[in-house]
Amino acid sequence: MTESLLLPSLRIRNYRAFEDLEISTLGRVNLIVGQNNIGKTSLLEAVWLWASRGDWDVIRTIMEARNENIVADPTLRNSNSGELMGLTHLFNGHPVFTSDMQEIEFEISPTFFATNKLRFSFSTIKYAVENKILDEYQLFPRGNIRCDVCLSVGMDGISHSVITALHGEPVRKESPSFPRIQWRSLPACFVYSTGDARLTKLRNLWDRVQMNNQEEMVLKGLEILDTRIEKIFFFTSQENSHAPMCKLKECNPIPLRNLGGGVIRVFEILLALVNSQGGVLLIDEVENGLHYKIQRNAWEVIFEMARRLNVQVFATTHSTDAVQSFQQVALQQQDEKAGVVVQLTKFSKGIVANPLFGDDIRLMYYSEEDLR
Repeated sequence: MTESLLLPSLRIRNYRAFEDLEISTLGRVNLIVGQNNIGKTSLLEAVWLWASRGDWDVIRTIMEARNENIVADPTLRNSNSGELMGLTHLFNGHPVFTSDMQEIEFEISPTFFATNKLRFSFSTIKYAVENKILDEYQLFPRGNIRCDVCLSVGMDGISHSVITALHGEPVRKESPSFPRIQWRSLPACFVYSTGDARLTKLRNLWDRVQMNNQEEMVLKGLEILDTRIEKIFFFTSQENSHAPMCKLKECNPIPLRNLGGGVIRVFEILLALVNSQGGVLLIDEVENGLHYKIQRNAWEVIFEMARRLNVQVFATTHSTDAVQSFQQVALQQQDEKAGVVVQLTKFSKGIVANPLFGDDIRLMYYSEEDLR
């Protein structure tokens, strides 16, 4: 039995492509596979939202990564409600938000638990006031909106509003009778599929690693690419940019990037793993930048560090090499649920998840069936 998992199972209802997705079994390390546009990245986002307890900065980051913060309607570009219209993309079917609607919502929860269910609701302000989510009606300057709508987030039956402009400060004022609820978020890092990580982000993650004296763990992981790395540090230029540097055995310091783009990718994954201790790590298109010959070694490091740090990992892939190397490492684990392949398939009734582990993975591996 897999122990200490934040999400032993998962249900996502009405979020993006998922009308009602249920994953009955999750493991310590989970590899999400499926065709394009089936919702692999959306699944990672849903886990991130759940771990953050609906934090607005996470919502905004997700929308910015998909360019959903762009207001297409020129008549709405200078209004708070126009920016809020981008939230339609978070809901299944891209519903139209209007001033006469009541409520639409999506939920993310551990399937078999009544607690820790995260619920997002988009409604008219009138509906929110009547249902005691808000206690004020005048939330926007009256001449600056097209429809009175709000986003609220709730957990375990308690909700609060997260109304804000995407590029501005929150517009509602807290009321003594309806204070903003702060749920304790869980450690979580999202490693995006697109090429280079932001160097400022890497610097911040590295600073936290150093603060917790965990540098050796990162250096040990980097040995899958180069065993000569003795030290990592960041150099800050006059332009205040941050460049990761490394000291090799019997060599002067050089930029870490000189060792190849793959080393930056592995470095980011290792930093994210350490900074996700006790929480979740989300990796989109895990194979990006990794040569197929090192992918098995990379999985071995991910499995071992995830176990030691009590991190639950969710990764997506399109790569046969990534799937096969994952299967090899998963079959080496003592716990058959340490590694789970979650296969997403689209049917007429919607998207269905098929979790594979233990003998299922063994059968698929030796029969050379393509799980993608």
